[in-house]
Amino acid sequence: MVSVIKVNAGEFAAAVKFSAGRINKKRKTPFPLLIEEQTEGHITVTDAAFHKKGMDIAFDGIFDAGIEVGGRQLLKITSTYPAEAELVVCTDDNNLLIQHQKSKLSIPRLDKGGNKTKKKPLPHKKPPTPQPDLLEKRAEFDDTWGFSARVPMPADAVKNKDK
Repeated sequence: MVSVIKVNAGEFAAAVKFSAGRINKKRKTPFPLLIEEQTEGHITVTDAAFHKKGMDIAFDGIFDAGIEVGGRQLLKITSTYPAEAELVVCTDDNNLLIQHQKSKLSIPRLDKGGNKTKKKPLPHKKPPTPQPDLLEKRAEFDDTWGFSARVPMPADAVKNKDK
């Protein structure tokens, strides 16, 4: 499958930067970005792991299927082009090719042979439950302190003793 599209370099670089975010340079594993057609005439650049952080870009041409590439490499390459330039982006079975005027660069695919990154659930599904406020609780006789290791309250700390 060969896809050939034309995109604005400024929009493409902004979408890659938004999707990649801050990339940890100490981590040697690639940060996969997924480029796929969202609607006709628009592609979406998202993170391949969670599919949550993405941005749409308008394009001209034919885009057949999605592609996964390394986010660090794509971020370095797209930030070098002028914002008003037009890039020709081609995909084949092994690479993503980016062409601007006479320069051609290729980035190897991370999904060769149909090995796409599996979508993971977001790490935090629901907000954490807050601990009850111990100041609002009325002190009972022989009640334990909230911060101690089950040490009973002294008898003189309770004002009204119920006998």
